[in-house]
Amino acid sequence: MRIKPINLLPPSRVHMLRKQRLIQLATVSAIVFSVLIITQMVLLFPAYNYLQTKYYNLQNLQREFSAKLASRNIQAINTRTKTLNKNVHFLETLDNTPSGVAAIQYILNITHHDVTINSITYTTPSKKQKAKIILSGMAQTREALHTYQQELQTNRHINSVDLPVNSYAKDSDITFTIIITGSFSS
Repeated sequence: MRIKPINLLPPSRVHMLRKQRLIQLATVSAIVFSVLIITQMVLLFPAYNYLQTKYYNLQNLQREFSAKLASRNIQAINTRTKTLNKNVHFLETLDNTPSGVAAIQYILNITHHDVTINSITYTTPSKKQKAKIILSGMAQTREALHTYQQELQTNRHINSVDLPVNSYAKDSDITFTIIITGSFSS
């Protein structure tokens, strides 16, 4: 069995003591809460300062990178312009230069009986050299190869036809490589 404590104070006094205790508890809680807030502010201030400094540094870095990127783009454009200016002569001659397809078609239109062409390589003209076509193939006879070489040499748009002499060593089934230079325009 439990003994119940007896309160000898009058009820008005008990009520006033409870009210004082409640005010004391609220005051202590407010003071403790204020101390915690102030302590937290003091402890977070260096972190806030650090983050603010970092933020401004990153903004400055971004401005620097933007400036560098803009200057690099300008430098790249200037480099590209210089390269194009160096190639102006080449670009101007493109209009007068026959295409590779037209040049190869021009060579293929030249009669070549008993001569089979296996490969064709086209090199575009430059400032110093004319266009070049390298033909590789097989001729059935020495006479057919000689006739084809003469057809190429008598053409007015072909400057030179180089066929090695050793190509004439065999009488039949002759493999050959001819180097042709010229303008190849019709």
